Amino acid sequence: MNRITDLDVFVAIVKEGTIAGAARRINMAPASVKKRMDRLESDLGTQLLHRSPRANRMTEVGYRLYQRLAGILDELDDAVTTVHRYGQTAMGTLRLVISTSLKRRVFESVVAEFCDMYPKVTIEMQFDDRHVDFVRDGCDVAVVLGRPSDSNLVAKKLFDNPCYLCTTPEYLAAAGPITDASQLRHHQCLVLDCEGSFKETWPFRTATGTRTTHVKGNLFTNSIDVLYGWVMGGMGIAVLNNEQTRADIRAGRLVHLLPEYTLPNLDYYMVYGSRKSLPARTRQFVRYAESQLLPGGREPQPPA
Repeated sequence: MNRITDLDVFVAIVKEGTIAGAARRINMAPASVKKRMDRLESDLGTQLLHRSPRANRMTEVGYRLYQRLAGILDELDDAVTTVHRYGQTAMGTLRLVISTSLKRRVFESVVAEFCDMYPKVTIEMQFDDRHVDFVRDGCDVAVVLGRPSDSNLVAKKLFDNPCYLCTTPEYLAAAGPITDASQLRHHQCLVLDCEGSFKETWPFRTATGTRTTHVKGNLFTNSIDVLYGWVMGGMGIAVLNNEQTRADIRAGRLVHLLPEYTLPNLDYYMVYGSRKSLPARTRQFVRYAESQLLPGGREPQPPA
């Protein structure tokens, strides 16, 4: 069999989720994609995908194979691109996932400038605060809250992002004052459930150490925008962490609770795969973003 083509078909199905999507991605008829996938599983003697009309999910064996293949095929693609275009031209689709709280403040201008420099790169930028699975989401670069726990990823801190325990004056007027973290268990606490967040365990730092408080409530979200709306609607207490929070505290629209305690930062990190040979488009974007956003960065010149 043509192993490279068949393995490339498998990777395309994983990235796109469906036979039809894979066919569009690699410019092949859906019937040919299915035939090659059937042949690959038959030759390997094992099932790689759980198939359904709406989506395809990897089996455990399929996941292990994909983990090995993703970097190898990207390196092959990069090698061909390097020879064909003298290793200088970034091209293809770059998939970005950006935390919603950064969507207007930073990355729109960085992406626009990068597109001007590299017109052969197509950008797909999504805004999301949920955990980014680079395999499942087909993501190339992500900007997330908090350092990811996956040691296989490269994570570079971009910005400090302090957190504040907040609610509205209206909520306090109805629920009563809060003078100690232990009282939080009797209040409606709104939980941000995303990568790096504290979820239902809020760690307060004091002069003598860290005091962990377990909170409860009936509202959970992975969206910072939704969480912020709930708080501003007087629905409870939350840990907030953006520029608008600080502005609303100064204006009196929000109350900064327990200011004698501090919460750990939820800093922003730029995250990408740790493969030794990233695709040219990913490598160039990472370099450019770092030059614009990291302290002391210098703007690189685009290739001729």
